[in-house]
Amino acid sequence: MDHDRAVASRTYLNRTLHGLIRDDEFFSIERVQEYVEHCWLLRGEVNVERRGSIYLFHFSIEEDLDDVVLGSPLNINGALLVLQHWTRNLVFKNFDIAHISL
Repeated sequence: MDHDRAVASRTYLNRTLHGLIRDDEFFSIERVQEYVEHCWLLRGEVNVERRGSIYLFHFSIEEDLDDVVLGSPLNINGALLVLQHWTRNLVFKNFDIAHISL
């Protein structure tokens, strides 16, 4: 991987949060994306993806990510949304959030 691609990849991941929605109800990516766009006060865009039970939030502006982290934990229609910064070498199948910092 050349230097420019490595820097771009690192920047992208530094603007990514991953998290879990703790609820029995299923939340589609579209539903989470709509909620984020309407309820979070963002200056830029955020793109929501899902990998199994893990939701990924990619922010276009780092300050938006910082603001969301400061307001965490959050809820989506009453369901707890627990977010963490992206960590290197994250293995999704082993990912779980056992503790929440308040």
